[in-house]
Formats: sequence, structure tokens, C-alpha cells
Amino acid sequence: MAKNDLAFVTVDGYRKIFNQVWRPTIGRELFQKVRYSQLSRVVDAYRWKKKTYNNAVSALRCAFEYGYRDFPEKHNPASALKCLRITKKDRPVIDPFTIQEAEALIAAIHRDWGEAQGNYDEFRFFTGLRPSEQIALRVTDCDITHGKVKIDKARVVARDKDRTKTSEDRLVELCPRALHVLKRHLALRARFKLEGKIHHEDLFFKDDGTPIRNLQYPWVRWRRTLTVTLKGRYREPYNARHSSVTWNLMVGGNPLKVAKQHGHSVQTMLETYAAWLDGTTESDLQAIKHAMEAPPSAPPAVIAAQSPTRVAVPLAHSRPLQSPRAVSGLSLAKAHGVQLPDNWYKIMAEREGFEPSKGF
Repeated sequence: MAKNDLAFVTVDGYRKIFNQVWRPTIGRELFQKVRYSQLSRVVDAYRWKKKTYNNAVSALRCAFEYGYRDFPEKHNPASALKCLRITKKDRPVIDPFTIQEAEALIAAIHRDWGEAQGNYDEFRFFTGLRPSEQIALRVTDCDITHGKVKIDKARVVARDKDRTKTSEDRLVELCPRALHVLKRHLALRARFKLEGKIHHEDLFFKDDGTPIRNLQYPWVRWRRTLTVTLKGRYREPYNARHSSVTWNLMVGGNPLKVAKQHGHSVQTMLETYAAWLDGTTESDLQAIKHAMEAPPSAPPAVIAAQSPTRVAVPLAHSRPLQSPRAVSGLSLAKAHGVQLPDNWYKIMAEREGFEPSKGF
């Protein structure tokens, strides 16, 4: 961390692992007296998810590897600890919102919490930014003239990082809806600043004008609106990002560009979202396009105010989002070795004009 090679949150996580798992059990042992069997018993005593197990093992292996550099002739017992294989079933479920669900949630958040919070959540749906990237945005990162925002930092556990999760900077092109939200939010920010409520350069802020320092603040409001006001099935805020990726692919966005905009690889994108890109109605596609290209006819707060309070809105779909205009980059899927669903493959075969029996 002193050499700016590890983020604070990573080092803090290592400290917690050592203090809670390893030091209470082997902390008093002489370093070279520790045996593999002792280490194995410690990790086997916990009922962890695979990722937590791997984190505990990896942290200890790093420490022992460092310690045994002074004793290269001796065996390092921690080297025999193996991490568990993470499969697709072990990863969080991708659960994007339909455009109708998203609009209902956005309007309800505007009504429940006001324009500052409403703008924050509306912006995340139509940009797909990671939550840690969004709360780290500053006014100087916004280019209204060209409709872009610069993503080159993050805020994790109330601490600012000078890099993103992937350590790669990017420029995100805003769709018309996202640009409209940004302009509206900057106007609100200007009013707050004139009133003496804002004395910082952060883009997003709380009701009192102070910057959002951690993700707990927007999460509490998201959860309450989704489960109490709308009486819907709870979904993590990260699904707003999943929704953004899915919508862009559904309306025929170039896979390479969509991946670059959202800060991940084409392979990751196709493997993660392919199951959701599989034939829906033309009206659904038009609804997504309309939402991305233009703001609502009235401000979300006005729309929400005109709706009955605490009306249960169905926020759970029984099937994946579908689109016959999904991704046209079949060559990209082939290049990255991604296995696409059969029905998606059939749809794309008809669109691209080749015989399904002959493959790509």
C-alpha cells in the first residue's frame, strides 16, 4: 500500500482475515514450526462461501511466501493450501430490470427521497457505472459539450482510489437520457451551491449538500423504495448496471463498444449477459430505445406525485429479457469462445444469413 500497489480496502481486508482467522489460532506459534495440517484444520473449521475461503487462503499464502524467502531451502507449508474453483453457479445471479420496472423504481425514488437521490439512481440505470465509480465522480469529470464522463477513480469504504476496479481509465458516452439527467443534476447542484450547501467538487451529494462518502447511504433508500413503497422483490443496486448493459445489447449495440463503455472484456460481457439476450416483443425494444433517447414527458418527481402512494408495482419478471436485435457480433463470440444459448443462436443465424447447421 505504501508503494501505491495495493488499495486500502484490499489491505484492510487482509488485516481482518489475519486478525479474525489466523492470529487467534497460529499467532503464538514460531513461524517455522507451523505445519500444513494446522493450517488446513483452521480453514476447514469455517463454513464459508468459496470466495471467502479463497481470500483467507490467499492472504495466508502471501504472508508465508514472503516469510519463506529467507529460507528457500525449506518447505513452505502454506503452499499446499489450494483455492477452490469458482464456477458460474458460485457467482451472484444477474437479475436486470425491465425498462418498465426501472422507470417505476426511478419515479418512486424521486418521490420518496427527492431530486438529488432520484438523479443519482436514474443516472446509474442509463450509464451502467459501477457504484464505486459513480460516487467518486467530480464535476470536472463531466464534459457536457461532448456528452461524456471520465471514469478514472473510485471510492471504496469511504476512501478515494486513484484508479478503477480494473485499473483502466475510460470515457463513457452518455445516451440522451443520461445527458439530460446530468444537466438537470448540475442545475440542482448550482442551486445548492448558491444556497451555501455545497463546498466540494463531488458530482453527487446528499439532501444536505454533503458528498456521498460511502454506498450505504444510497443503498438504504434504494432498498426501502423497492421493498416498502413498491412492495417489489429486492434486487441489489448493482443490477442497475446489469440492466444498462442488457438494454444496450438488446437494441443492437456493438459488443466491443458496449464492453468498453462499461469497463469489462467482451468475453466477460457475452458470458454474463448472453442468457438474457434472447427474443422479446418489438414494443419492448421500442420502449427501451425511447427511454434511452429521451427523458420522460414530465420530471420523474411530477410523474411520481401523480401516482397513488404505496401502490404495489410488479418488479419481478418470470423470464429473461429478450431481444431479436441482440448482438450482431457473431465473430466476437466465436473469437472469445463463448457458448451462446441455442435460441439466441437461431435468431442471430436468421439475422446474419447463414445456416445454423453449419455454425459460425
